[in-house]
Amino acid sequence: MNRTKRFFILMMLLTISLSLFAFTAEEARREYDKVMLAWIDGSRNDFQILSDLGNLESDIAAITDSAERQYWTARVNLAIGQIRFYREEEKLSLDALEKSREEARLAAEGGAGADAWRIQADAGSFIMIQKGVGYIIANSGKVQDQAEKALEMDNSNVRASLIVAQGLINAPAIFGGNKRKGFAEMEALTRKPGLDPEDRFFILMGMGEIYENEKEEDKALAFYRKILDDYPENRLVAKKLTGLANR
Repeated sequence: MNRTKRFFILMMLLTISLSLFAFTAEEARREYDKVMLAWIDGSRNDFQILSDLGNLESDIAAITDSAERQYWTARVNLAIGQIRFYREEEKLSLDALEKSREEARLAAEGGAGADAWRIQADAGSFIMIQKGVGYIIANSGKVQDQAEKALEMDNSNVRASLIVAQGLINAPAIFGGNKRKGFAEMEALTRKPGLDPEDRFFILMGMGEIYENEKEEDKALAFYRKILDDYPENRLVAKKLTGLANR
């Protein structure tokens, strides 16, 4: 057997070996959904969930398609950043969110689709909350553009719709804000049938937080309680209810 034949046989064996051990995007989706549901339903605590997400990110590194790998890395780091945000771990949250945004940008450039644009916007939103007014003024337009780009590509992306609606509520009228329209759009999202558990959770949480910021505590409580109706063991919402009760 000459060298050329041996080389091609070795390359074929290497390709087969890599395919046997590769992690797929479908496996990433399945594991991600399982981990996030465990966070939402309270069956695992934050430390366990963060460990699970870290392990999942390691597995995702074996996805062979670069855009899919970047997309799932972005999505996992967005979840890590959100959980750490709610734990008030600002630096760790920002580190994960910045990584999420960059990986989502690369995924979008590689053709990963609408949700890569949504993740950029979602990560940017949580970064803005933590960096304050000056950063919000400088970056809110970009975040809205990213969410709108996601909706242009896929008008059924409810998380992108949520970001756009929140922007209408939070922005001053001079910069295109429209609270009435924003609240109407968010309310419509809460009534949308067949929502993914993660999407429904963040929509209801977003409604509760918006009303809490608007000092309409009864309305905030109503939306937080909707989450507890679905997931009575959710620790984050239980903590929010305790905080509102003690005001």
